[in-house]
Amino acid sequence: MARRAEARTRYYCREEAARLGWNTHHPRRGGQFLEEQEVIDYFPELKDALELKRPDFVIVQQNEPIMVIETKNEFERIQEALDDAEDYAERIRTIYPVRMIVGVAGTPDTAVQVRVLYHVDSGWIPLTSHGYQLTQIPIHEEFTTALQNNDGTTDVRLPTEEEFYEAAIAISRMLRTAKIEEPVRPKIVGAVILALYQGDFSMAPDIVLDHINSNVKAAIRACDDVPPERREFLIDTLQLSTESSVMTI
Repeated sequence: MARRAEARTRYYCREEAARLGWNTHHPRRGGQFLEEQEVIDYFPELKDALELKRPDFVIVQQNEPIMVIETKNEFERIQEALDDAEDYAERIRTIYPVRMIVGVAGTPDTAVQVRVLYHVDSGWIPLTSHGYQLTQIPIHEEFTTALQNNDGTTDVRLPTEEEFYEAAIAISRMLRTAKIEEPVRPKIVGAVILALYQGDFSMAPDIVLDHINSNVKAAIRACDDVPPERREFLIDTLQLSTESSVMTI
C-alpha cells in the first residue's frame, strides 16, 4: 500500500511539473527530468558524492542539475522530504551548484503540500514571493528570477483567466462529489482559503475541520481593520461542521 501511495505521489509530481512547463522526458530525449538511478547513469561523476543515495527527481538545464525534488507519500512528512532533498543537493553541490530544492508530501487522492527552498550563502531558506512562501513547484521563469535575485525571492506568475476558470470548475466538481449543497459551497471555499492564508492545517479526517476552524478564527481575529463585533460574526458564519446543514459528506 505504501509503495503504491509513493508511486502516486511521484506520478503527481511529474504531472504537476509538466503542467507548469517543465519537460519531464529524459534529457537524452530532449527533456529535463531524471529519476533515481537515471541521475547516476546520466551524471556518473556524482556516484561517489551520492554513494548509495538517489534523489527522486533532478531537473536538468544546460546539461547540469539545477533542482532536486524529493517526494513523500504522507502529508505530514513535508519536512522529511525537504531534509532529504537538502542532503541530496548538498552532495550534488560538491560538483554542481544546485540552488533549489523542492519537497512534495502527500497523495493526490487526499492532499499534497509543496515547499521550496533556495540556497544562499547562509544556507537553505524558503523561496518567497512578496513575503509568501511558494507552495508549488516553481515554473521556469520563477526559477530564473530567483537566480537573478539570489536572495531567496522570486516573482510568482499570476494564473491566467483560463487557469482560474479551470480551478473553479475543478473545485466545484470536488464539492459536488463530496455532496456539499450548492448554496453553502462559497462558504466552504471561503473558509478553506482563509484557513490556508493563516497557515497549514492537518488533513487527518478526525481533526481537519477543527484545524480549519481554528485557522479561520486566528485569521479573522488578527484583522485589525474589522470591528470586533464584526469579526465574531464572520467567525460564526464561516464555522464548518459535518453535523449541520453546512456540510453533508
